[in-house]
Amino acid sequence: MLVVAGLGVLAPPPLNRVATLVGLAVLASASPWLALALAGWGLWRSRRGVGAAVVLALGVILGLKQVASSLALPAAIQTASVPVSAACSVAAAWLAAPHAGGRSLAMVLGCLGTLVAGQLGWAWAAPTSMERLARAQHIDAVHLFYDGLVKRGRGGGCALVIDSACPGDPALLEALVRAVPNRDEAALALGWSAALSLGWRPQRAAGHAVDVARALESAGRGGEAYRLLSRHPRAGEVDGFMSLMERVEGATVDWHGGGIGPLVPGVIELDEELATNGEVVLEFTATGALGDSALALEGSSFEGAPRVTVHLDARPSIERAVDGAVTVPLGALEPGPHRLTVRFDDDRVGAGGDRNVIVRTLAAD
Repeated sequence: MLVVAGLGVLAPPPLNRVATLVGLAVLASASPWLALALAGWGLWRSRRGVGAAVVLALGVILGLKQVASSLALPAAIQTASVPVSAACSVAAAWLAAPHAGGRSLAMVLGCLGTLVAGQLGWAWAAPTSMERLARAQHIDAVHLFYDGLVKRGRGGGCALVIDSACPGDPALLEALVRAVPNRDEAALALGWSAALSLGWRPQRAAGHAVDVARALESAGRGGEAYRLLSRHPRAGEVDGFMSLMERVEGATVDWHGGGIGPLVPGVIELDEELATNGEVVLEFTATGALGDSALALEGSSFEGAPRVTVHLDARPSIERAVDGAVTVPLGALEPGPHRLTVRFDDDRVGAGGDRNVIVRTLAAD
């Protein structure tokens, strides 16, 4: 493509025209509308050298991007056929315009319009919503049909004569999430938990942002969770959970007063029993700087005392044997949200007894 770009800028006619056409075709495989806009700009300005340089430079970048996408998603190449055809038509009109005259140019552009309209009409005439989606994917035009397909997936209309997606079709919503994972509408209509399992990449998740962010963090996608919340005003629960993520990652905490869970100073009663291996997680908010905190535990021994691991935010973990009533000092607390985790993975049971742990209270003042 670098050779093609050089030919497009430096070579004499007709080689520069051929190179420019190839560049437009490559560009169109990744961004057809940009290719059309640049071709129209070049036609209007009638400065083919400048137009060729711009188009081919972008064609190299976006063409390589499309090839890279095809390695992970083979359909990326299949959906490029129509945009490439359209770009070839536009390029022909652009390059031939100085010699072909207005009538020839109008004919070429008319053929281009007919091609695009025919492809869109083919998708629109699909007998079912699922088939319409499949055809739209084939011509890389899902964005033109997306809103209408989401409406039918929700059960909001029966425009098609034969349509298994009317009223409502979770399978259609699932297909939309897979086809366009970086839009929220189909994902939220389907249910955000199911959508995440299908590869949804939430943008705002309006009305569910904190719940979705929690699920992302639990799945090891903490950076994505933080970026999601950063698209919302930093207040209330959004601020609380963003501050919590900052603290557990050991970053600077920019707390604006949003609360998560119960408040301290005071005593938080938990009384949660770990009868088998597992963990208790407590999220709470310190309304100000606190000088001391401690966790109260109670253990039942069997062939040895149970052992727990206590995590507070990003601090080093504490391992402790729990033989009867035990208090674990946690130290001072900074203002804002905190996360405390008590993990028990030392369970043992037999005819003579059972190891258990009860997480009693958290006290802070």
